[in-house]
Amino acid sequence: MALFLSLAFALAAALPLNVTNAGGQDSTSLLNWPPVTRQTRPWTRWWWHGSAVNKRDLTAEMEKYEKAGLGGLEITPIYGVKGAEDRFIKFLSPAWMEMLEHTLKEADRLGMGVDMATGAGWPFGGPWVGAEDACKNLSTTATR
Repeated sequence: MALFLSLAFALAAALPLNVTNAGGQDSTSLLNWPPVTRQTRPWTRWWWHGSAVNKRDLTAEMEKYEKAGLGGLEITPIYGVKGAEDRFIKFLSPAWMEMLEHTLKEADRLGMGVDMATGAGWPFGGPWVGAEDACKNLSTTATR
């Protein structure tokens, strides 16, 4: 019996599936994907650690992302990252805006989209947010 079921399953899997829906449209046309565009390819979040970025590295990274098939990037600048403090670029400063403009031009060249988080930090904050207004953590433990 098991051999019969295995053969029946193998035969059924080998047959072309052509089902017609209630509107008379054949199933093969229902399975067509939309054209591949930057909107239909996956996007990813792109952390700019301390915004310690430069044009050469931005271009190199974006070319890798485009080659990997990404359609776009969401830039999220974050601060407080250790190790590159001497290269931090102040958020929205002229130097920071120059890096963003370069990124937008490169995205256009590569056929990619660019989006931005609504502010620096995660969740949306930055060095101007003091301890009183900063994110908080709540921990609980169960006792019996």
